[in-house]
Amino acid sequence: MNLELQNACKTIRSLGSLEAAEWLIANFSYESGNAGEAFLVMPHRSWTKSEQKKLADYYLKNLPHRSDRGYKALLKIMALPTFIDAVRRCLPDGGDHPGLMAYHLRPLLKSHPDYPKYQSLADDLLGALN
Repeated sequence: MNLELQNACKTIRSLGSLEAAEWLIANFSYESGNAGEAFLVMPHRSWTKSEQKKLADYYLKNLPHRSDRGYKALLKIMALPTFIDAVRRCLPDGGDHPGLMAYHLRPLLKSHPDYPKYQSLADDLLGALN
């Protein structure tokens, strides 16, 4: 991790959860072209449930579906049912994206330690993507 990202980790740890989420979105936005780096910084603090949702809503709605990096980072900071709800809120409208989402999400969900407990939620989500 480069110095800029290390400093970003220090910054988000020094702020409250709401302020840290707003700072992360403002400084690692899709408009600025560096949103992908937010996924490296995000797991370096604990987030309240409302900020988990705020981050997931922002980053999932704009997430390019060409990799699983964003999904992995978000799944690290929230419980599996919260993650599944966030993905449901941000489902794309048609195109190739649902298939790409399913391609990346299926192995992540099925390998999650809580998958057996929330299998029906996860399988319903994957079914909605197919």
